Amino acid sequence: MYEKIINEKNELMDAYEKAEEAGDKQRMTEIYEEIKEINDFMATEFF
Repeated sequence: MYEKIINEKNELMDAYEKAEEAGDKQRMTEIYEEIKEINDFMATEFF
């Protein structure tokens, strides 16, 4: 499960970089929120 979450987070990080390159601030914000949720989940479940 941990590996699946890390892979999802990495995909989101890649999508964030693409949105940043495109100047899509709204999408960057959406992706940031998704990454934050994953980080919060990982902090409570794994550490």
